[in-house]
Amino acid sequence: MRERIKEISEELEKFRAVRKEQVEEFRIKLLSKKGDISLLFEDFKAVPAEQKKEVGQGLNELKNKAQDIINKLKEQ
Repeated sequence: MRERIKEISEELEKFRAVRKEQVEEFRIKLLSKKGDISLLFEDFKAVPAEQKKEVGQGLNELKNKAQDIINKLKEQ
C-alpha cells in the first residue's frame, strides 16, 4: 500500500494539464468515489494494526496533496 501511495504521489507531481477538462478528469480519476485514492481508503481496512498510523498519515497527506494540486490547477 505504501508503494501505491508513492506511485500516486509521483503521478500528482508529474501531472500537467492544458485544458480545464483534463484537470477534472484527473480529479475524478483520483478523488471520485471509485477513484484511486478512495480505493486506497477501502484497502486501508486490511492494513495491520501496527501499520495503521503510518499508512493512515501517508494516505491523508496524499489526499490533501491531491486536493491542493487540483485546486491550484483549476485556478490557473
